[in-house]
Amino acid sequence: MAVLLTDSGRANFAALAIGSGAAISYVGWGSSTTAPARTDTTLGTEITPRVSATVTAATTSVSNDTIQVAATMTAAGSITVAEVGVFTASSGGVLVLHGSFSTRTLQSGDTLSLTFTIQFP
Repeated sequence: MAVLLTDSGRANFAALAIGSGAAISYVGWGSSTTAPARTDTTLGTEITPRVSATVTAATTSVSNDTIQVAATMTAAGSITVAEVGVFTASSGGVLVLHGSFSTRTLQSGDTLSLTFTIQFP
C-alpha cells in the first residue's frame, strides 16, 4: 500500500508540538483509484461513516518513536474500497495520511482492517 503524509498532516504534527494541533482519531475509507498526493485534503471518494481509530505509541528504534493507528471497517452493503485516510475528526478535520491499495470489493458484513505506522526518525 502506498501511503503519504499530507502537507496538512505535517502542519498538524507541528501544531501538536506547540499544543494547538488536533489528535489523530479517525480512519475513513474511499473508492477512488487516483494516486494520493501530498496536497490532498480529502479522500477522492469517501465512503462514510469514518470509524474511530486506536492510536498507540510503539518503539522502533528508541522508546515511543512510532505512532500506530489501527482501525477496522465493517461493510454495511456491497462496496468497493481502494483508498484510506487518517483524520483528526469524524467529519471534516485534517487528512493526515492518505493511502491507496488494490481495489477490494466487500460484501455486507465483510471487514477490512488496516494499521498505519508513523516512525519519527
